[in-house]
Amino acid sequence: MKTEGIFHFLGCCVIAAAIVVSGALIAGRLPETAQFPSSLSVSTSDGTQRFGDYLSPYEASAYLSIPTEDLMELIESGQLDSAIYQVGESCIISRQSLQAWIDSRIGS
Repeated sequence: MKTEGIFHFLGCCVIAAAIVVSGALIAGRLPETAQFPSSLSVSTSDGTQRFGDYLSPYEASAYLSIPTEDLMELIESGQLDSAIYQVGESCIISRQSLQAWIDSRIGS
């Protein structure tokens, strides 16, 4: 019975050591891992931000420099209907239509 307890203890020690070694190996490789671009925009080499032709709601809120909640209110109120396209359960927003909406708001 005592022997069985020692084997359980030693087995746990081996598993713990394997976890520590694995973590150290993974942590050692992290600086080599490429970072993913921000979901809001992609920065170019000159530091400017470039947005694609179609934006997610998060990208559109960054484009407008407003909180996502405010953008969702604009969408729900119908103010951005000309810019919104439904793709399944998600929506995408035309950057050109969004810019035209901005221009019309500035002009009025």
